[in-house]
Amino acid sequence: SLETNAINWLAFEPIIKTQYRVGANWDHIVPARNLILIALAEKYVDHAGEIWLGAVQGETLEDKGDKSELFFRLVEEFVWRSAGKKIFIKTMKEKTKNDWLKTYLNETGDKSILDTITCFKSASCGTCQACVRKWIAMRYCGLDTSTHFEQDPFTAGAEHINKYKKVLSKAKKQKDYSHYSKDRIEQDLGVILAYEKGLTARAK
Repeated sequence: SLETNAINWLAFEPIIKTQYRVGANWDHIVPARNLILIALAEKYVDHAGEIWLGAVQGETLEDKGDKSELFFRLVEEFVWRSAGKKIFIKTMKEKTKNDWLKTYLNETGDKSILDTITCFKSASCGTCQACVRKWIAMRYCGLDTSTHFEQDPFTAGAEHINKYKKVLSKAKKQKDYSHYSKDRIEQDLGVILAYEKGLTARAK
């Protein structure tokens, strides 16, 4: 995967293979990935410093594993006790991924950020969950997505679109923000429903 290649480029060789296989949906996951990234960054800290991770709004709750604030506090404590370094792990939890992208584009006008690769399969397959999330973020920012992906994520990634539509609608109705933040629910669902409405209108 791209994450594995990045780790190899840094000449750091963690054990990333496991005897347990849980299907193709997990092939893009590097076990203990955030612990690995923090361990790499910690080597550049002399005595004290901040380490920033891209965990956004709704991703740092206690049940979010290695993205949770609990996990980060435990790692900070471990580094302090084992290496005598005071690290402060910071996140981007104040905003959703959509809002961070909009903020960056509004402040810099630099669209090269869209060339970053988050795809699980290729560069921009349009079928995977990562591409669907990127498509939602781009649509939220009012960007043209017609040529960015190999396939239209709304149709090629229908499995993920339908899942989001179902679970986000349910969460909104029940006001359940334990898995997705309120802002993300409103934003993602708004993009999906607006695009769906537009397709329906064009078909008439």
